[in-house]
Amino acid sequence: MSAGPLFNRAETERRLGPAAVAESRRNAAAAPPLRPEQIAFLRGLFASVRFAERCTANPPLTGHEPKPTTPEQPTRRSQAIRAAAEALVDAVAERASRTPREAAEAAWYPGHPLGSVEAIEAEIIRRRATDPAA
Repeated sequence: MSAGPLFNRAETERRLGPAAVAESRRNAAAAPPLRPEQIAFLRGLFASVRFAERCTANPPLTGHEPKPTTPEQPTRRSQAIRAAAEALVDAVAERASRTPREAAEAAWYPGHPLGSVEAIEAEIIRRRATDPAA
């Protein structure tokens, strides 16, 4: 596993070749844009994955970790993955419990396509009226 960034665009494009890159860009252009909530969810997911990788990449200072003898003895890796999964579930539950205003304030950034927090809030209210899972 490399110690570099999670995703290196230039390296990936070099490995795939120009035809695959062109097809991928055509597919991406045809797909609908991600909603701010989806982007926030993916950022949380990637952060959880990076956290789990960071926790499992460093061996203990005392040497190799002994193998667990029973299922009740979790390894450092399984503990880190469980912690990351729990953090992700907590983040999703917290995000779902936000009021439309709180969600709009969390989703807003300078240059947002909807422009203002109020416009984002109105869009969230509209989406929640048609799809409660949104």
